[in-house]
Amino acid sequence: MKVRKRFIRHVSPLLIFLVLLLPGIVSAQNYQVRSGDSLYLIARRFNVPTSALQTSNNLGTSMIYPGQMLTIPSLYTVRPGDTLYLIATRHGVPLSSLRTANNRWHDYLNVGETLYVPSSQGTSNPG
Repeated sequence: MKVRKRFIRHVSPLLIFLVLLLPGIVSAQNYQVRSGDSLYLIARRFNVPTSALQTSNNLGTSMIYPGQMLTIPSLYTVRPGDTLYLIATRHGVPLSSLRTANNRWHDYLNVGETLYVPSSQGTSNPG
């Protein structure tokens, strides 16, 4: 019983720290288009909206090519005090891109809500 209490006392602050830190972590992922891929299939594979994938890669159409590198939009969990403007500024993306990627035209955010953060750089064409 003593060991359990000691464990809880030492591990609890670490867990609380991680819970507070992790929601704001954003990590982008790259994907190389393969033959037979479509924007729709890639979006489904990574569980992101097609519009977020297009915005993140500056794609005007859904046309993609084998060998093309795409950036999969990152996920961001809204924290207290966040606004769309602050999130866009923090991640170096235009506010309009953040709005388009999330199909979000109003400014209301809920703490804990997940947003797609498009890449701050565009797609690279196949060589």
